[in-house]
Amino acid sequence: MHDNNENITKIIFRLSLFIDSQGSNFNKLAVNIGVSNSYFSKMLNNNGSLGEDIIRKILLYYKNLNPEWLILGVGDMLRNENQEELSVNTILRRYETLAIENAALKTKNEALENRIEKLEGKQ
Repeated sequence: MHDNNENITKIIFRLSLFIDSQGSNFNKLAVNIGVSNSYFSKMLNNNGSLGEDIIRKILLYYKNLNPEWLILGVGDMLRNENQEELSVNTILRRYETLAIENAALKTKNEALENRIEKLEGKQ
């Protein structure tokens, strides 16, 4: 079972929420976008990441799915009629930038934790 924070950060879990809200399932999506029936179940079970080409196919198939919500976890699940349409490439670049920044913050956090441990050991 995955915790809620992890679910929020993974595209596959947001996609699962969307699919459920549409009264559909991953098998139907797989057939409609041309991937194997087991692709999505493998991604869910292995906490995997969807490739850019798969995300692109999903967004082309589901016109009402908000790409910013799917990729970044920002905004509403469904596309707003007045919403500025951003390209998938722009959103994917934002996602990659956030992933890099997150990794850098994780490294800094680990370094700070090590320093704290060393300081606590000296006292």
